[in-house]
Amino acid sequence: NKAKSENQIKLHFEKLLTFKSFGKERLEERQYEFYHKWYYTAVRSLLGIISFKDDYESLAAMLTPAITAREAKKAVDLLEKLGLVKKDRRGIFHLTDVFITTGESWRTLAVRDFQRETMRLAAESLDRHKKDDRDISTVTVAINKKDLAEIKERIAELRDTVLKLAAESDDPDSVFQLNVQLYPMADAK
Repeated sequence: NKAKSENQIKLHFEKLLTFKSFGKERLEERQYEFYHKWYYTAVRSLLGIISFKDDYESLAAMLTPAITAREAKKAVDLLEKLGLVKKDRRGIFHLTDVFITTGESWRTLAVRDFQRETMRLAAESLDRHKKDDRDISTVTVAINKKDLAEIKERIAELRDTVLKLAAESDDPDSVFQLNVQLYPMADAK
């Protein structure tokens, strides 16, 4: 708690995670590992819409930006270890749950790093993807701070609506990342 930089915080947090409690893996360690790389969540979502057995080259090439086959294999191995995917009798991977969430109150360095990475990917998307394949917009507004709670509530409703649409989607064929950013830019008080 006395670290002065984000890198120091991350370093000390990772050291803390190395301590085991009577040989049991801590839940926080597992969650941290899942959010350590942006593509772990993307690979997980892909495994929910494709029939994947062991073609890591093809799996890696499906991501944007593409990753290596080694990274794809590491992602699948981690997802299987965490119980987020499992193989059927034919060796094809399936999701164990359609959706997973950290919940509203879970705030750790792992989630912050993951969010930072997905925001970086969103910025790169301006150059990487055609306008028709993305929706990136910005709006700067002046509000009263008392309205912030309602705005945050409506953003949560938007996320819930998107998740519901995704759950009801017939034959999904793509994986998208939705980032909604709302942050203060100035305070007149």
